[in-house]
Amino acid sequence: METTVLSTERLATRDRLAFWRSVIDDHYVKVDLDLPRRSGFRGEVRHRRLGPLAMTRYRASPNSAERTRRHIARDGCDDVFCFLPLTGEMIFEQAGRKALAQPGTLCLLHGGQPFTLAQPADVDVRVTRLPSGLLEARLPDLGWATCRAVRTTTGLPGLAAAFLEKASREASSVPDVPGLPATLARQAADLVAFSFLVEPDDGLPHDSAVKAALYRRAVDHIDTHLQNPDLTPKTVAGGIGISQRYLQAVFAARGQTPSAFIRQRRVKAARQVLENPAFLALSIAQIAYAHGFACPAHFSRVFKQHCGASPKSVRAALH
Repeated sequence: METTVLSTERLATRDRLAFWRSVIDDHYVKVDLDLPRRSGFRGEVRHRRLGPLAMTRYRASPNSAERTRRHIARDGCDDVFCFLPLTGEMIFEQAGRKALAQPGTLCLLHGGQPFTLAQPADVDVRVTRLPSGLLEARLPDLGWATCRAVRTTTGLPGLAAAFLEKASREASSVPDVPGLPATLARQAADLVAFSFLVEPDDGLPHDSAVKAALYRRAVDHIDTHLQNPDLTPKTVAGGIGISQRYLQAVFAARGQTPSAFIRQRRVKAARQVLENPAFLALSIAQIAYAHGFACPAHFSRVFKQHCGASPKSVRAALH
């Protein structure tokens, strides 16, 4: 039961997208893949088999993926994927539900149904691929359990997580005893199934938790790129690995829009500079450019709308 290692480390930047797409197609499922930061993308998959189970250690830079019925028709995959994040977060959407997979949770995704995946930051995840039949024999309604996350800090979910982690790490050293890998696979399916049969609904991260996590990442991205005049809702969405439409929903949950938030953040940062005597040598135009405004006149109008005073009058108050 050898370990196969697939990595972008030694590849030229121009070759990484095609290589990573083939890795995902071969070891997971066919998807439309988007790498927001292609120039700096890094990814590695360590793959082992344990009877009918495929166990991988997945590490990757931010990216997003969508699986459609077209992909399902092409590869026919009906397996279930169990995600155990070690670091980072993944946001899944499937069957009208959203789930936040993060350290301390176990999350299922069904390869036989369309889904979207957003990975806003670097992740390190253990992924176990199980034939759907193994779980269907144990879960009366497998569809209910997919795209749900349960906490692994206590109870059966904790046992399931520990078993899968141990099996993943030790798969290469499992004795070559007839029937043993299949037995271990059944035990894994038992633990995963029971985790969802007994875990109460309040053990599940809700949609609000997903949006709160994405909001924090969006704000961090905006603050980091305020000086870039090309910063837009589209580039923010791409930077954190989600669609522009979902970014709008994330901000709408707080009564905001991404565009207005970017303007407010720029004005706030510019005002702090204008009110600081240490920056008196900077002209108002220089301050405007330094905070992502392409036109000083536009900066002055937006600033007055938000602050009730012009940049010139705010600066004059220092004298």
